[in-house]
Amino acid sequence: MHPRLNSGSKYVALGQMVLLCLFAVATAAAQTAVTGEITGTVTDPSGAVVSGANVTATSTSTGTTETETTNSSGAFRFAFQKPDTYKLDVSHSGFRSTTETVVVSVGAVTAANIRMEVGQTSETVEVSGVAPLLETENANLTTTYNSGQIESLPNGGNDITAYAYSAPGVLMNSSS
Repeated sequence: MHPRLNSGSKYVALGQMVLLCLFAVATAAAQTAVTGEITGTVTDPSGAVVSGANVTATSTSTGTTETETTNSSGAFRFAFQKPDTYKLDVSHSGFRSTTETVVVSVGAVTAANIRMEVGQTSETVEVSGVAPLLETENANLTTTYNSGQIESLPNGGNDITAYAYSAPGVLMNSSS
């Protein structure tokens, strides 16, 4: 025989289930990547690293800036960048200022290895680039959908996971 629940304990059980579901949704949302990052190394014409160079990342759409200084290995890193096009301005005494344009995508690490030229600090070299077709910084696979693409995808039953199955490399496991 199963013990019967009185009406008060039914509400307590229901409340616990709701809290459990909210916790599961919050945990899943916290694991969703919504940013990317920019990493790179600053070198001189001979390929030697340039430590102490100032690297400034400027968002082309919002104008917000962040500045980092290269470490002893000539490396810099801008983590948690919103997807956008960024202008990287690099300066160091004894070198020409250099500008490079990079695109940050969701969940991707954008490599921006910058070679500075020896010269006057008043000279500026501008380099423009696009996102590489092959990601060599990590093995992560990401897919970004705009609202028009989501609206045009067939989705019987309004199952949100149906969108994930349209991404390259995603397979449904039907074994039980």
